[in-house]
Amino acid sequence: MEKLPPSEKASDLFATINNGDDWIDRLGQWMSGTESYSFIGQAGEDFKIDSKAAFVLYGKKKNLISTPNMGEQGAVDLKTGFNQIGLASIPAGFTAYDLLESLGSLKIKIVQKFSAEDQRYLTVNISSEGRITGSNFPIYPGDGLTIIMRLPVSGWKPGRL
Repeated sequence: MEKLPPSEKASDLFATINNGDDWIDRLGQWMSGTESYSFIGQAGEDFKIDSKAAFVLYGKKKNLISTPNMGEQGAVDLKTGFNQIGLASIPAGFTAYDLLESLGSLKIKIVQKFSAEDQRYLTVNISSEGRITGSNFPIYPGDGLTIIMRLPVSGWKPGRL
């Protein structure tokens, strides 16, 4: 497991993560303004890292990285539709069902996280009537989540009600 120093450019972070081993293929940063990813690797352009952005790594092989202490979790704004977020700090034992409860389950359609260990997405779905189906998966600091919202939520911080 390698500790990652803070970086300002995607090329620096890409090089640090690869560490001469060339284990990642691409690094993407979600750009909320354009609703798309910017990529570096495979002829992607370098870009400035946004400390509040969600990232995705495409690995050529299994590896484990850790991030430095990211400090207190800032407030998160979730818009109607597709959102990708990372959570810097969350309560111990926090789960997908805790997230639903703290956001208001009728405001959410789907919460997903990718399990690198199982090589599949863990998903919880919420019907418009509030029926919950799917996995009550654990959420850890640094996990990336895809959340599809029915209604927007502003200023949310992870916690239990």
